Amino acid sequence: MRITVVLQGAPNDKEAFQAAVRMAAREGAKVRVVLGGQCSREMFEKHLDFVLWDVRERLRLTAPRIDVEVPLDRFSVAVEEVHAGSARS
Repeated sequence: MRITVVLQGAPNDKEAFQAAVRMAAREGAKVRVVLGGQCSREMFEKHLDFVLWDVRERLRLTAPRIDVEVPLDRFSVAVEEVHAGSARS
């Protein structure tokens, strides 16, 4: 089982992430996090530190596996297109 949560940089991101991780820890599931909107990798890492501490210390549960998906930005896509174009030449 996998639980997916999308972090957008909203004021309730930490609480949504915490709820998903708690549920996954209780159910033996994995968590998939998608970073979107205004949620930076740094903000995600701050949330991650807190939710892992919460699950381990407060709930005394094993933290679930957490996979992170970071969408490509326009620059990354442009670089990828340049590399792909040069590989065909």
